[in-house]
Amino acid sequence: MYYYKTHNPCGVASDTTVKKSFIKAYQADSLSAFGGVVLFNRKINKNLSFLLKKYFFEIIVAPDFEKNSIEIFKTKKNLILIRSKSINSNNNKEFKTVTSGILFQNKNDFKITRKSIKLVSSKSANFQTVEDLLFAFKVVKHVKSNAIVLANKKQTVGIGAGQMSRFDSTRLALMKYKDYFANKKFVCASDAFFPFVDNIQLLKKNNCLAIIQPLGSKNDKKIIDFAKQNKIPLYFTKNRVFKH
Repeated sequence: MYYYKTHNPCGVASDTTVKKSFIKAYQADSLSAFGGVVLFNRKINKNLSFLLKKYFFEIIVAPDFEKNSIEIFKTKKNLILIRSKSINSNNNKEFKTVTSGILFQNKNDFKITRKSIKLVSSKSANFQTVEDLLFAFKVVKHVKSNAIVLANKKQTVGIGAGQMSRFDSTRLALMKYKDYFANKKFVCASDAFFPFVDNIQLLKKNNCLAIIQPLGSKNDKKIIDFAKQNKIPLYFTKNRVFKH
């Protein structure tokens, strides 16, 4: 479940029910959620509609809505409901306009799994921590670069987006984390490689449990050595997931 604001997710969560997911996603950054877009991957029922109605959102997107849910939402002035199941997603091309024309490229449909990540440090993460790493990396591909996502139990606890340096994105994500979740452990996902150890030093200082990042930097060995020396589980993926 996502909250979007200015083309970035401000809160994302997954849980056993769609209502629990909504609550966790909202709590991830309730301040930024105001006036945002809410996206679900499950049908919206009556009970959830009453809960959603309490908040100010511009758009709610879901595969479908129960009939009585639509009636409940009708009392919300200017609220837009979108059935995502009717949206055609077969086109694997995307485009961006520029001054001199249009740029076409393939959509980033890279899917991360346990088989597509590699432990490169000495210490491995437990099952739940790896699950959080996979969750965080799935989210980070939807965040504008440079992107950093911190997560705990399939809930984002800090997102750093669109900064000029990866270090600034890391600091921004940690700022959000300290605002809402200062006592929780977390994992970190980066949309591209860490070029220097300064990011990981900062994450370690704030008790990060594990890190996932794409490979490809000339300093990869320095990053790996730092993780080994400090007993930080570090996983590499082969794909960068920049979003511009």
